[in-house]
Amino acid sequence: MAQKHPVIQRDETIRSILLGVFVLVTAITLVLSDRVLFYGTRSKVIPGALVPKGALPDTFKRSLDDYGVHIPKFARRPLLSIGAAPEPAYDTLAQATPLRFGYSIREGAAIGLPFTASTEHGHVLYYETPHEYVIAPITDDYLRQVKVPMAKPLDAGDYAYWPHWWGWLFVLALLGIGAFEFGAQRRRRDALGMI
Repeated sequence: MAQKHPVIQRDETIRSILLGVFVLVTAITLVLSDRVLFYGTRSKVIPGALVPKGALPDTFKRSLDDYGVHIPKFARRPLLSIGAAPEPAYDTLAQATPLRFGYSIREGAAIGLPFTASTEHGHVLYYETPHEYVIAPITDDYLRQVKVPMAKPLDAGDYAYWPHWWGWLFVLALLGIGAFEFGAQRRRRDALGMI
């Protein structure tokens, strides 16, 4: 059997490595992601600082439950939930997280990867349960009226959007593999003396 040209052999090795890493990362993402498998959007709150203890009356969380905006967490359960406790049958305030500041966004996802993020309600005061976010949209004026101390005025630039756009790396990886294949075909023709 004739030995392959070293350039062709090298390209086959690189191709195997690239495709293996790409398939592995894609499989891990699909198994661990709680985003939709095809295409969809979901509401999400980017967490900010905790509201200082004693800054709001003890009844504030109950008022937020009664009058706040309830945003269901529409997401699929990851195929592999590492260390996740079973979900309760219903939500109660006892299962709620402490009050936090946050930024409400709508995330667009496909094949388990996030591709877009846009402002939905903006700055919010919120708590969450396993199944929903309960929010109250806020402004600097609102915070002054209810006398909640803030370190600085609210600013949309304080929140990182990159965790909600990294799906584009998948697209770039596909383009990179395509560019490699295009070059590999050219190198193969050169190595074999084909026109």
